Amino acid sequence: MTSIALQIDAAMPIAAKVAALQQFLGEHYVHANGMMYSHWYWGADALRPFRPEDFAGQSVPQTRAGFSAAGYSSSENSPWVSGIFLWSQCLRYRATGDEQALAYAATAFHSLDTIFALAEAAGEPGFLCKPYDWQLSQETSPDQYIAATLGMWAYREIAGRDVRQRIDAMLPAMADWWRERDYTIAYFERRFRILDDAYHAPTMACLHALAYQITADRRYLDEARRLLTLAGPWQTRIDLERARMLAELRGETGRAFDIATAQSNRDLGDAVYDAERAPFVVRNTENRAAMWMMVAAAEGLFPCDLSMSGLLQQAIARYFDHCRLGLRPDLLSHYFIQVDLERNTWYPILRPLTPERRAWAEQSGHSLFVGYDSAICWGDAAARIADIALIGHLRAPALCPGALTLARDLLARLDNQRLHWFVDPDGQQWIPELHWMRDSISSDAPAFATLVYWRGRANGIEW
Repeated sequence: MTSIALQIDAAMPIAAKVAALQQFLGEHYVHANGMMYSHWYWGADALRPFRPEDFAGQSVPQTRAGFSAAGYSSSENSPWVSGIFLWSQCLRYRATGDEQALAYAATAFHSLDTIFALAEAAGEPGFLCKPYDWQLSQETSPDQYIAATLGMWAYREIAGRDVRQRIDAMLPAMADWWRERDYTIAYFERRFRILDDAYHAPTMACLHALAYQITADRRYLDEARRLLTLAGPWQTRIDLERARMLAELRGETGRAFDIATAQSNRDLGDAVYDAERAPFVVRNTENRAAMWMMVAAAEGLFPCDLSMSGLLQQAIARYFDHCRLGLRPDLLSHYFIQVDLERNTWYPILRPLTPERRAWAEQSGHSLFVGYDSAICWGDAAARIADIALIGHLRAPALCPGALTLARDLLARLDNQRLHWFVDPDGQQWIPELHWMRDSISSDAPAFATLVYWRGRANGIEW
C-alpha cells in the first residue's frame, strides 16, 4: 500500500477532524485480510503500513513467540482498535442515521469476526487473540476484550439478524473462555492471573452481565455478581499503593519502614523528586490510561439493573481524578511519572539510559524503552482521558467538575503531532534505537476521537 495524506490541524473544526479520521479508519486502516491495523509508520515522509526495513537498527521487544517486528506493530491492538471504532460508528448511526456509519461499523465488526474466527477454527472459541503477523497467536489481554465487547454490544442494536446471532454466540463464548481458565493466561513469558490486578474484575463482570442479557443463563449473572464482589470499591493502582504505604507506616507488613527500603521497593533511586519524600513516592506509567477499561465497564453495566449506580458513579469519579495524573498544562500526558501518595501530587521522572540499564534491558529481551525514564508523552493516554472525562460528565456530573470542558479541549487540541503514539515535547527524549516508536500513529487517538465525538453527539452535545 502506498502512503496516504492525513492532515489534522488544531485549528480545524472538531467535526472536520472526526470526519477525516473516520474516513481514514474506515477506508484505509484495514488490511486486505479484513483485520484493522494497530499501528502504521508515520515519519516525516509517509503515513503507511510498517515495513521490515523500518526496524533496521531499532530496539524492539524480543519474545519466544517469533513474530516479526512489523507484525508486532501492525496488529498488536487490532481487536482494541476494531472495538473502539465499531462503538463510535454505532453511536454515530444513533445520532445521525448516516448509512456510511453502518458501512464503517460493518467493516469494524468484520475485523473482530475475522480475528475471533482464527481461534474458532483451531477449536478454541472465545479466544480473541492479538493477531501478530495476521495469524493466530497465543497472546491476548483483557483490554482487547472490553473494547470488543462494548463495540459488539452497541452493534447488536442496529445489526441485521445474522450478525446479531453471531454476536449472541461470540459474547457468551468470550465469557466462557475466561471463566473456564480462572481468568489466568500465559502472557508471553509470564503467568498472568488478571484478577490479581485492580482493573479486570469489573471488565469481566461487564462481559458476563452482557452475556446474561443475551442468554438469560443465570451462570453469567451469578458470575458477574461474584466478580463485582471481588472488585470491591473499584480501587485504582494508586489506591492499592497508598494502602500498602499506610500498612507499612503502621508496621503491619512485618518489616521496618524507612527511606532506604521504600526507595528500593518503589524503584526510584536518585530520581525521586525529594529525598525526604521517598517513602511516599511510587513510579507510575501505563495504568493511569488503563482506567478507561473500568470506566467503559461501568458504562456497560449501568443499563444492567444491578442496583449499583451509586458505586459506579463514585468509581468513575475516582478514575477521572486518577487518569489526569501526569497531564501537563498543554494537555499532553507524561508516560513516566512519580506520584506522592500522601500529597496526591505528581512529578516527571528523568533517568538516563546508563550502560547498566541498557545491558539489563537487552539481556531481559525488552526494548530499550524500559531502560530509562524521560519526559516523553503518550498519545494513547490523552485520547482515553477524553472519553473518561465525557463518560464522567454524562454519568456522574456532580462528581466530575470540568469534565466536559476537558474532553472538548482535548479534541480541540488534536493535531498530527498528538495523533502519534508517542510525542516528544522538546525533541530531546528519544534515543535513535527507538525511532520506530516515535514514527508511529497511535493505536488509540484516531479511534477515540471518533468515539468521544459521537458519544457526545448521541447524548445531545454539540462540539
